Amino acid sequence: MTGESKNLRRMSKFQQMRAAPDGGWGWVLVVGGMVALSNWSAAMRCFSVFYVPLKRHYSTDYASVAWINGFYQIGYGVACVFGPILIRQFGFRPLCMATGTLAGLSIFIGSWATELLHVQILTGLIPGICMASVAMCSFTIVTRYFKRRLNLATQLLCAGLSLGSLIYCPVYQWLIETYGWRGALQIIAGFFLNIAVVGAVMRPIVLREDFDPKFLIECEKPLKLAEGKNDANNNDEIKSGQMTYRECEKNAEIEEAFESDENVTSETISNGPKKPTHMQRLAAFCRRIHLDIFLQPLFYTYMFGWVTFSMAYLSTLTYLVPFGTDTANLTAMQSSSLVSALMVGEVISRILYGLTFDRISTPRKIILSGTACLVMGAVFILVSLLRSYYALVIGCVVLGMCGGGMDGAYSVYIVDFFGVKTYAAVYGYGNIVIHSLGMATTVLTGKCVDATGKLESAFFIGSSAAVLSFFLCLLMRHFYLKKLDKKTPDYLE
Repeated sequence: MTGESKNLRRMSKFQQMRAAPDGGWGWVLVVGGMVALSNWSAAMRCFSVFYVPLKRHYSTDYASVAWINGFYQIGYGVACVFGPILIRQFGFRPLCMATGTLAGLSIFIGSWATELLHVQILTGLIPGICMASVAMCSFTIVTRYFKRRLNLATQLLCAGLSLGSLIYCPVYQWLIETYGWRGALQIIAGFFLNIAVVGAVMRPIVLREDFDPKFLIECEKPLKLAEGKNDANNNDEIKSGQMTYRECEKNAEIEEAFESDENVTSETISNGPKKPTHMQRLAAFCRRIHLDIFLQPLFYTYMFGWVTFSMAYLSTLTYLVPFGTDTANLTAMQSSSLVSALMVGEVISRILYGLTFDRISTPRKIILSGTACLVMGAVFILVSLLRSYYALVIGCVVLGMCGGGMDGAYSVYIVDFFGVKTYAAVYGYGNIVIHSLGMATTVLTGKCVDATGKLESAFFIGSSAAVLSFFLCLLMRHFYLKKLDKKTPDYLE
């Protein structure tokens, strides 16, 4: 791309800058995101229904078959590193369409594999890599379309996670019983291909937060001056507010100077910036991918708070269906319906979070999230002691109510703590650790189950992680309040 066309493209984005609409096409994106995330959730939470048939087919143990979920999580986590870069390079729409199609094709090919490892790679690792971009695109673009209603929109988006498990878990079990596990995977591959349609509706939007604040101040000075002249002379040409190509070119050069950490002065604006050095370009690249967030203690408390919640809620509940079948002596359909009961609780939780979290302060939201983790830890212990089907259904609904809205809350915390511009980076970097540890937790929990011979041990591990998440929420609140106490930079005052 030539320098001239690059400047025109960038300044065209500057002229398209607008505020978050808080609705409109954003609701279409929410519905589409629900469809995409329902498949993501089903792969993470419902593939455990394949554990028993795979265990029998390959004559192996739970620790071995659990790698299908482990591969999925590590693929998802590692791919999140490249998500922000891919979104910046290709955009939401092409990236989501391509990765959704690839995930569907990989699962279809995996249904024909003859080795367990090949099944795990094709139905776990590769779809996990693909779904990292799909989930990141879905969450990020919704945060760009909403501001005042962001909690409500995010919880509705995350409802796709709950509804996907609510619907797909019994469907997956029925497909396995009707067509076998290979036939079930072939049909599931078709479900994943629908993600390409979701990607097609992802219309990009340019926000004020996309630009450096100092750059905006310098770029808006000529426009404000033009508005003053327009008021004096009633000049319709100036009233249009359209910048000439030379003005666009200068402003693009000024933004390059800000990104390369140059000292932007009135002379720079008049004559254009100097060519940046190699170190300045390296610093600019680091800022583009937002590596500076690793210098903030708030990022680490946020990330590990999310990690421990994920370990407690997602990794432990991977063993919910085997627990119902082997420990509580439920039928296969009853065991899979426990996940559906969990999703009912999640839907209730998301409604409550969406209606209330837009109306309370961020510190109070953090306290409520921590309290939910503490209660969830106690409920994990209670569920591990239950054997009645109806009692387990009630326990799973309560678990869903405790943890259901947490992923949406943590998603909004990224905007509250770090801003819209850095959302994709924080989401991506956090998921590296979250899903890598999630993979390790899933497999180690499987080894613990095999060693003790009791599936209840999975719930004890989850309870411990939930209590730890409570204390991390308290620490996260401390660092957030400390960040608010810092003086606002002069150019933002």
